[in-house]
Formats: sequence, structure tokens, C-alpha cells
Amino acid sequence: MEVDDAAPRGGGAGGEPPRIRRLEESVVNRVAAGEVIQRPSSAVKELVENCIDAGSSTISVTIKDGGLKLIQVSEDGHGIRCEDLPILCEMHTTSKLSAYEDLQTIKSMGFRGEALASMTYVGHVTVTIITEGQLHGYRVSYRDGVMENDPKPCAAVKGTQIMVENLFYNVVACRKTLQNSALQSYSIKIVDFISRFGVHHINVNFSCTKS
Repeated sequence: MEVDDAAPRGGGAGGEPPRIRRLEESVVNRVAAGEVIQRPSSAVKELVENCIDAGSSTISVTIKDGGLKLIQVSEDGHGIRCEDLPILCEMHTTSKLSAYEDLQTIKSMGFRGEALASMTYVGHVTVTIITEGQLHGYRVSYRDGVMENDPKPCAAVKGTQIMVENLFYNVVACRKTLQNSALQSYSIKIVDFISRFGVHHINVNFSCTKS
């Protein structure tokens, strides 16, 4: 058998084995984010499911450039407590269970607390909230799972609005691939998702605006 001397070898004699390194948390989370949020429609699906879990009766979705430039989802559900905002976008934070045994009775559409956190690793996320009885709402932006600033008081409509801008801005290969595809197809996929939600949740009013 002939051996090609130019072929790469493993860590045997004559070569140092590659070092095993512990990946930085930001790298791990960005890789994980790409598995949860694969394209704009994935983000819309996760956000709309959260809206339904919040008991919303009206859900409005706005997208630009197939969702790459902007995804904005507004709903009139029970909202988010202001004191919960600091951990809202951390990985595996959720209001849907507190113990493993809760999985036996859980009825929500999601519970692992991965989607919103993942979006902050691949996009610019801004959340606006107001709960019943509050005189004003709060707005805060997130990056890499943490708040970029303290929540700021603002005018708001009851419920929650989540805005995701410049999706995959820091994942060059992914964004280039998506931009090279027909952006119209991403819009169609999002509209299809919302239509399917509308069929299965007849007590919820859905709307979608795209540009």
C-alpha cells in the first residue's frame, strides 16, 4: 500500500496533538443560537408561540426584508413584570415551569427559555412591556442575553412588543447565504406560519405587515 507523505496525520509521532480548549460562553451561545433560530421564520414562530402562551387575543407581526432587517411582534397578553426584565433574555429562564415534575402537566407551547435568548446573540433585541394597572411601560435593549441599559419608562400599549433588528448581523456566512436567497420567500414562509396559527387559534386575531 502506498502512503502519501503529504497527507495530514493525526497526533502520532512527529506531530503535536491539537489542544482541547474550553470554548468561551459567547461562542457556545452563538452556535446554539444558530440551531434554534435558523432563519427569520424560526424567530417569528418562537415569538408568536410566546404570545399565545401569554393569553393574547391580538397578535400583530411586522417584517422588513423578509425579517432580516426587522421582526416586530406585538400582543395584548398578560405582559412581563418589570422586575423580571434583567433575566428575561438569559438562557433557560422561563415562567412556564420551576421543577422537572412540572413537565407532566405543562400545556404551554414552549418552556425551555432558549428562543429569546438566542435572538439576542444573533440580532438586536428591544422589548417594550406594560402590565395591567401600570401608568407607563418600560423599554430595554438586549445583547448576548443581558440588558444593554436599565429599563426606561415609556408610553406603551397593554402587553408586550418585541423587536428584533438586523438578524444574523454577526454571523456573516449565514447572513450572506440568506441575503443571496429570495427575500420574498422568507416573507411567504412567515405569512404561512401566521396563517397556520390563525387556523388553529380561532380566538386570536392575527395580522401581518411586510415591506
